[in-house]
Amino acid sequence: MADGKQEQLYLMSSNTTQKYALDAWETIASPHGFVQHFRYRLRWLGDELRATILTSNDSGLSTLLGASVIVSYLYQVRRGEMTEWHCVYPVRSATIVDVHCTGSSDNDVVHFYFKVGNYISYDGNPDYDSFMRSVLGAKFGNCYACLGDAFAADYIANEDDSRQAFRSICESLKADHLQTLEGKKFSPVYSLVQGIKQKDGKLLTPSYDKSSHRTYYKLKEGTRYTFEFSLHFPRPSREFTFSLECENKVFSSPARYELKVSSQYDEESWLLVSRIIDNNTWSSVAFRSDLGSEHDIPLNVNLMFPIMLHRKMMYRLVEVIGDIAFGIGTLSLALRAGMTTWDWWGWPVAFGYVVWIISKIVIKFWRG
Repeated sequence: MADGKQEQLYLMSSNTTQKYALDAWETIASPHGFVQHFRYRLRWLGDELRATILTSNDSGLSTLLGASVIVSYLYQVRRGEMTEWHCVYPVRSATIVDVHCTGSSDNDVVHFYFKVGNYISYDGNPDYDSFMRSVLGAKFGNCYACLGDAFAADYIANEDDSRQAFRSICESLKADHLQTLEGKKFSPVYSLVQGIKQKDGKLLTPSYDKSSHRTYYKLKEGTRYTFEFSLHFPRPSREFTFSLECENKVFSSPARYELKVSSQYDEESWLLVSRIIDNNTWSSVAFRSDLGSEHDIPLNVNLMFPIMLHRKMMYRLVEVIGDIAFGIGTLSLALRAGMTTWDWWGWPVAFGYVVWIISKIVIKFWRG
C-alpha cells in the first residue's frame, strides 16, 4: 500500500443468497488444510486486487499464491434498490493456493481457492465490525474481495484452541443477522470437522491436487481410522441429522453413519476401516447435514472428502518373498528327482517351505 503498511487479502461471504451464506458456514466447518472455493465478478473487487489479478492472469503466474486471507461473513440490509453493509464477522484465516480469472470485463469471474487455517478468536467480545471498517477503509461497503491493512495476529486463535474459538464464533453471530435481504431466516448448521485421525490419535494432513483444486486424504489399505466432528448451537434447534457416507468396496466399516441431533452441543467419532485392495484406488467420504423441511432456509453442510487409498507395499514384499521361497522349495524337490548325486537337497526344500509358511502367518496376523 502507499503508506507502506502490510497488506491482507479479505474475502466476504454474505447473506445475499443461500449459497453465499452457506459458503461461510462450510468454511467454518472445514478441517484445517481443507481447500474452499469462493468466486466473484470482477466488478466486486477492490481496484488494487483487480489490477494484481489481471496482471497475474496475463503473465500466467499469480503473485497472490501463498497470500494470507481473512474470510468473513457479511450481513447486509436492503435500502430501497441498494444493499448496505451492516455487520462483518471475520471467521477464519486462510492461505491462497490458486487464483484465476475468466477475463478482464466487469462480468468476468475471479476464482479464489484457499486452504483454511485457524479460527478468529472472539474471546473478550471484540468489536470486529469497527475493526473491519478500520482495516478496509474506503473499501468497506463496496468490495467483497479486496486488499486491506494487516489483520491483527492477536485476533487469530491457535490451532490447539480451535474448539473454543469455534464455540465463540457460534455464540457471537447474532440471530437477527442470519437472514436474507428479504428478511427470511436462515437455519445454519454449526459444525466443526476435526478431520480423519489415525489410530494413534494423530490428525491426517490433507494433500492438495492442483489440477482439480481439491484437497484429499491419503489412507492406507487395511487400516483403522476415525472421522471426528463436533457441533455447538447457540440456540435450541429442532431435531435434525448428520450423516457420513462412504463406499463399501473401499471401506469395511458401515457405508452410512447417522447421528440424530436434538442437543445444542455434541461430538461424534465414526470408524473408517479401509479394505485390502488390488490397486491404488480413489474414493470419497461425504459429510452432510439434513435440517428437514420444517426449517426456514436451511444452510445444510455438504462436504466431500476425496480419498486416495494406497496399497501397503510391505504386504506385497512379504508375499513375494514367500512365493519365491515356495518356488525354491518346489524346484528343489523336482531337481532332486532327476539327480542322484545331490546330497544336500533337503536344505533348500526346508528353507523354502519354512519361509513360505512364516510369510503366510505374518501376512495373516498383519492384515487381521
